Amino acid sequence: MAFFARLRSALSCRTAPRRTARRPGLALESLEARDVPAVGGGFTGGGVLGEYYANPDLVGMPSFTRRDVRVNFNWQSQAPGGSNSPDYRAVGADGFSVRWSGQIVPRFNETYTFRTTSDDGVRLWVRPSGSSAWVKVIDNWTRHGDTDDTGTYAFAASRTYDVRMEYFEAGGAATAELAWSSPSTPEEIVEPLANLGINAVTYDFQTYADAMKSARDEWGPPVDYFNRPPVGRDGAGWPTSDATSIVWEGADGPKMAGTYLLKFHGQADVSTWYNVGRFFVGGRDYGNALPA
Repeated sequence: MAFFARLRSALSCRTAPRRTARRPGLALESLEARDVPAVGGGFTGGGVLGEYYANPDLVGMPSFTRRDVRVNFNWQSQAPGGSNSPDYRAVGADGFSVRWSGQIVPRFNETYTFRTTSDDGVRLWVRPSGSSAWVKVIDNWTRHGDTDDTGTYAFAASRTYDVRMEYFEAGGAATAELAWSSPSTPEEIVEPLANLGINAVTYDFQTYADAMKSARDEWGPPVDYFNRPPVGRDGAGWPTSDATSIVWEGADGPKMAGTYLLKFHGQADVSTWYNVGRFFVGGRDYGNALPA
């Protein structure tokens, strides 16, 4: 059924506090604005494929899949999905499991030590690509708090290997991390070979691939939005009558910069607050408001 929706996007404005002038002194240079490539090699394809299950046993079909740049998660007591979509919401904060799979290329002809930090269970396998013989490197498929487990694997430099990591969360806090080290590699989180692509930076915990999946989990009426209850939604989460939603609320403006593709069915008045963006359709510039 077609619906009429008014989609409004907003970014918060941050005003820096006024500071008194002071003489510059010696200080450490911040590295937060740059990427430092991994030393020991890394994942091909920009990361690993994560298959997320709404049960702790990797049973049935995954509720959702996504490409994770790295396995370096501290969900604490939150669900791992980070989206309002029904298939993401099906995986709760407890009682879920994940299988990460991909390929890895080491830089050195050395024996690497893998380290996992997990709460709860974890298993890790490695094999040369094209081989059918997996080697289990780490196996601690038990309920436990934050625990470090290690295992070793002898790599040949520049050769491609398959890697598979499985994890389950029973209850309470949730942590999953994969790192490695070798005689020539200081311990580091296993990263992609090239730090390109969405969310490739190591110090940020947001993914900007689908803005609607990180929007408010509600659609409000078009008038008095903040003072009236949300409108009804269908099984997929979309409003069944005229409604307003807010995207990117409270997000850091510079990090959100870029070009986004907007697609929808039906009619919608789309605008940006505070003149933070412009809309282009077929080469025509509509400014900061796109009429229905």
